[in-house]
Amino acid sequence: MFNKITLVGHLTRDVELRHTPGGASIGKTGIATNHVYKRQDGSKAEETCFVDVDLFGRTAEVANQYLNKGSKVLIEGRLRLDSWNDQHGNKRSKHVVVAENLVMLDSKKESGGQVGGSQSELP
Repeated sequence: MFNKITLVGHLTRDVELRHTPGGASIGKTGIATNHVYKRQDGSKAEETCFVDVDLFGRTAEVANQYLNKGSKVLIEGRLRLDSWNDQHGNKRSKHVVVAENLVMLDSKKESGGQVGGSQSELP
């Protein structure tokens, strides 16, 4: 099976960096993407999609160091379905992007290029 997603947008919040007991880095953030289209009557419409993103290892560390809410990024990864029971016992779920590659799209002064996979270019 093939599970690949590419998103370009702006981070909706700063990266929250945590570490496992074994020392592995885990980052959590979100991305907002926009889609502009024309309605049948010719007027423009815009829809925004908000997606949570999980980052791991060096990618999480660099994202935490160089990115902020509003930073423009390209994220490549895979979709994962997270499921849980809420406080009322109702089953809930949401899709999360597990980032495999991250490209910083703001100017070089503001960010440092591409992070993740085998193509890391750190500032």
